[in-house]
Amino acid sequence: RVTTPPPPKSSGKTAKSAAAPATAGRTHVVAKGDTLSSIARKYYGDSSKWKTIFNANRNRIADPNRLTVGTKLIIP
Repeated sequence: RVTTPPPPKSSGKTAKSAAAPATAGRTHVVAKGDTLSSIARKYYGDSSKWKTIFNANRNRIADPNRLTVGTKLIIP
């Protein structure tokens, strides 16, 4: 009979979260006047990286030229 040892005790931190970069899990709530370019400039310092945000949020953004105020976007 083969037995499996119990999992190690958790310290409250998972290996995944400990290895994740500090920027993981960032979000941005769209405000009036926001564009993908302006959001990219805010988080990446480069407005040309707007496609990175768009690609991560295709399920939330129907048209990259029209953001809906209040939409919660993932900032990868």
